[in-house]
Amino acid sequence: MTTTTKIICLCVMVLHFSLIGVKAFRESPALSPLLKQQRKILLVSEAYTQFSVMQADYSFFSPNISPDYFVKMKYQDTTGRWADASFVLPNKEVEKRFHSCLLGIQQMPNELTDIVIKSWAARILDQHPDALNINIRIFASKLPKMQEFRARGRNPQELVADLTFHAN
Repeated sequence: MTTTTKIICLCVMVLHFSLIGVKAFRESPALSPLLKQQRKILLVSEAYTQFSVMQADYSFFSPNISPDYFVKMKYQDTTGRWADASFVLPNKEVEKRFHSCLLGIQQMPNELTDIVIKSWAARILDQHPDALNINIRIFASKLPKMQEFRARGRNPQELVADLTFHAN
């Protein structure tokens, strides 16, 4: 390999890890103020991590697609009891598509997120036509700071959306 080729490869590697590093450390005290001033750097990093399928904070450490977001769905039947309404995903391909959808939620404007959540509620209503209410909650997993880890454990989840739909 020629010296020029080595330099080009090294530059590409540095660029790759720099763009992924911006995504991974975007909320750190050292990087956050810089990114607020130089918004284009964050946009380029976001686009690159989407392109390289490394847009989820946990996907770098996971052998499969792993969302930062988790969905809990339940419905209230005619007796007033709340029951789990989580989707049964029939195979790995459907599971990966669903997780890809969750990966995309973090990038969507609120109006599109609402449309996706309403489509989930419609599917639950199709499966449970006697449902009075349907509740969908979305949680985001965040990497904990050391104090949070000591207080709550490994994987703190933050409530992102909590929507209840009245079916009648």
